[in-house]
Amino acid sequence: MEETRLGWFRTHRNLVLVVWVGLGLLAGIYACTLVRTSDVTKLAIVTAVSNPVVLEQIGSPMETGWLFPAKIALRRDSGHTRFSIPISGPRGRGTLHTEALKEAGVWRLVMLEFRKNGSSDRIDLLTSGATQRAAPPQ
Repeated sequence: MEETRLGWFRTHRNLVLVVWVGLGLLAGIYACTLVRTSDVTKLAIVTAVSNPVVLEQIGSPMETGWLFPAKIALRRDSGHTRFSIPISGPRGRGTLHTEALKEAGVWRLVMLEFRKNGSSDRIDLLTSGATQRAAPPQ
């Protein structure tokens, strides 16, 4: 009987699969962390936390979910983003629906609406005050 010689890939395919899956997971975690810690995300959360209607609906302290869908188009000093941030508190859960523009390095919220889970009503969080802006990072 002759021994059939298996190729390197066939003998190590599980290792290759684990490495590729691991790299994919790391890339996903990195992307989630970038979106979660961005200036525009912080601006949306700070605006929501300071709104009395949101505090009444879900309570304080407020926590944000880790995974949320985002569409981001960035250039050097300009950009556009849309995302939805799941938030929760002692009285319930909801979602912040956000759209923002970046012009001359400054993020400006164009839309920030809150919807409590189980309700179809969206509360506009930008109508109660002046346009919210985030200063560019120093």
